[in-house]
Amino acid sequence: MRATGLLTVAAALALTMAGCSSLKKSRSSQLPSYYLNDDGTPYTGDIRPHKVSAGERNEAKRTWDKIAADADTSSLYNRIDRDNHRFAGDPAMFKFKEIETQHVKFSYYDPFKGRDYLYYDLDAMKRDFHYPCDGWFISDYGIRSGRMHTGVDLKALPGSNVYAAFDGVVRMSKNYSSYGNVVVIRHDNGLETVYSHNSRNVARSGDRVRAGDVIAKVGRTGRATTDHVHFEVRVMGQFFNPNLLIDVKKNKLQDGSLYVYNRRGVVSASSNKRDLPDEEPVTTQPKSPTASSGNTQSGTQSKNSGSVVHRVVKGDTLYAIARRYGTTVDKIMRLNGLKSSRINIGQRLIVK
Repeated sequence: MRATGLLTVAAALALTMAGCSSLKKSRSSQLPSYYLNDDGTPYTGDIRPHKVSAGERNEAKRTWDKIAADADTSSLYNRIDRDNHRFAGDPAMFKFKEIETQHVKFSYYDPFKGRDYLYYDLDAMKRDFHYPCDGWFISDYGIRSGRMHTGVDLKALPGSNVYAAFDGVVRMSKNYSSYGNVVVIRHDNGLETVYSHNSRNVARSGDRVRAGDVIAKVGRTGRATTDHVHFEVRVMGQFFNPNLLIDVKKNKLQDGSLYVYNRRGVVSASSNKRDLPDEEPVTTQPKSPTASSGNTQSGTQSKNSGSVVHRVVKGDTLYAIARRYGTTVDKIMRLNGLKSSRINIGQRLIVK
């Protein structure tokens, strides 16, 4: 009698465990595996990706080692032709100092040559442009978790191709701190583009590349939680908002124009040519075109208080404004009674 009771209890426990296992399997099977990040957290990107099965993802990971091993010699993955790739740009721009091949932000070529700004016809540049990867936008430029995110993040399959956006010469290719494996390309129009967190860099420093050449493979090296390409745009080593150059929602180059300004060695950019502010500029600031990331306005001095006031334009962030005026985000927030870092176009901020 007692043995029968024990058997009954054991059978009940077995059925319960089987039921729990079935329920767990049923629930997990309802989750689209491709809509989860690699760490199991929900995917929260602004653009919903096309659905790819878990089997395809696993296959991509299994075959990555072979792809990487063949990358330097296979024409399928590396179309770099060092002999035939020649550019009409200033030869001096491709003579890198050693420090330029070792650090992202150290770039000593000055494309301005005494000019106040550089002008780029983006519509004309579309003929020689390739989107950095076959992926989708997941994280924007600006303040993120209390720190400056200096580029945009583009999610892509691990081991897939990273492409050169324009013709140019690779200035830097190495593993570099939180960037992980990073490639920096200097283009003959004076711009530099940055591609980081790569599983492997295919292009090497000094390589001449064309738009669309495979320069690396998508990965998650450095400070990264998922496989993606961190993409930046820089001039003279200084970053500005990449949204002014590429349309991350449509995977293409932006329409219209790009203006890149240089004021006393501080580089900034705008999609519109600078407009004069309503007030007279501060006398210590020249009237040459200048802006901070996405900014088209100079700081102005309030006639009543003597404070320097900045008018917010598209692309501005508190961090960029603070850097532009040599102050801090905390000080700007304190001067204006701000409780968050969110600012609006047209808003006037006391910066000093």
